[in-house]
Amino acid sequence: MRIERCSHCERAFHVAEIGGAMPGTKEREDISCPHCRYTYTETSNGAFRTTPLSAVEERAFDEANPIEYRRTEKTYGIVVTAATPTDEVLAKIGRLRHACGDRIAILALGPDDVRARPDWRTIASECKAMVKHLSVEYVTQARIDALVSQISILA
Repeated sequence: MRIERCSHCERAFHVAEIGGAMPGTKEREDISCPHCRYTYTETSNGAFRTTPLSAVEERAFDEANPIEYRRTEKTYGIVVTAATPTDEVLAKIGRLRHACGDRIAILALGPDDVRARPDWRTIASECKAMVKHLSVEYVTQARIDALVSQISILA
């Protein structure tokens, strides 16, 4: 079993290759992200099963493998903690309404899972209405300081 990061939603997941006992019968098999259902193919003797990581596994993976933001994309980062009020997050998103970005990165500062916030669906919906890609990255202040040279950050 291996861990991969979806090229569409940027979330990590487990990939297990099942079967494959018949050498010489390689075919293109689908691998679907369990988060956004984005699908790509890979050659295999068997088939692939994907499962999401636990919140703890996903955070550990994100910390060990920070997202590489593409220089060809205009990315805006929004720093969010568990204590950031909904209206403040939505106001930051609203400031990007006419920015013509490609991606909004929610930069989760602190130990809490921002996707577990009761307002997460609203936040995600507002972001997705403006950009093609939404990603969540669990960060430290040092990572935010490093990202300043790569993306525009709304603290």
